[in-house]
Amino acid sequence: HLVDGVTGATALSVTGAGGQPITAALGDAGYSLGWLFTGFVPGSVGETSALCCLIGAAILMVTRIANYRVIIGGIAGLVITSVLVYLIPGGQDTWSNAGPLYHLCAGGFLFGISFMATDPVSAPGTNPGRWIFGAAIGFLTVIIRVGNPAFMEGVMLAILFMNVFAPLLDHLVLKYKSSKRIPNV
Repeated sequence: HLVDGVTGATALSVTGAGGQPITAALGDAGYSLGWLFTGFVPGSVGETSALCCLIGAAILMVTRIANYRVIIGGIAGLVITSVLVYLIPGGQDTWSNAGPLYHLCAGGFLFGISFMATDPVSAPGTNPGRWIFGAAIGFLTVIIRVGNPAFMEGVMLAILFMNVFAPLLDHLVLKYKSSKRIPNV
């Protein structure tokens, strides 16, 4: 007998259903961190293989199609925030016990930060604004995941929220830079 397809719970649906720490929920379902990284798990496009998303991000950065500041800033924001949340004692929900690697590999964060957040039309145009934009997306993704375990994936919401503030970031950066200039006498 040949199997055309198999349906089952994705890694994110497993973490949201149980209410137990993410490492235990994924381990009970047979998912390992290595499988999440390489993509040997069921899921949506961009949700399964962190490795492929990183390869795509590297290609976009090398060819200068995507600005590296948004991608690196986003990864740094997610890692720093997830470490801080992980260090807070007493967090027993699903995502607060997840370290940075689980936040990076489980879900569509790497896909979103590489292919959606780097859109040149909606992202900030100034370099400091891009760093802040990316870091805020990473920060908000972790906060949404930890704050609302029923809504496991907060990447797109974080990107849309920061797209609203992209013009404000550019305005504030330009205002700060112009205040540092020496006036012409």
